[in-house]
Amino acid sequence: MTLALLILAAIVFVTLVYLGRGYAAWVVALGLVLAGWLVAGGGSQAAFAVAVGVALVLAGLFGIPAVRRLVISKRL
Repeated sequence: MTLALLILAAIVFVTLVYLGRGYAAWVVALGLVLAGWLVAGGGSQAAFAVAVGVALVLAGLFGIPAVRRLVISKRL
């Protein structure tokens, strides 16, 4: 099951990047990779929680235009 999720993540990522949906590509692929990690049950729950938290923060930071402009673009 885990291998199937990883293969699906790769296929979805490549397809969405090809279609010009870069943000959706990495968010969906990362979600599938995290789902694979959850299904596999490897590692500690704390590490998984931290990884999910970081993924959510990055998705919010880069996915919400107002936040991205304020935090990222303004500094660049």
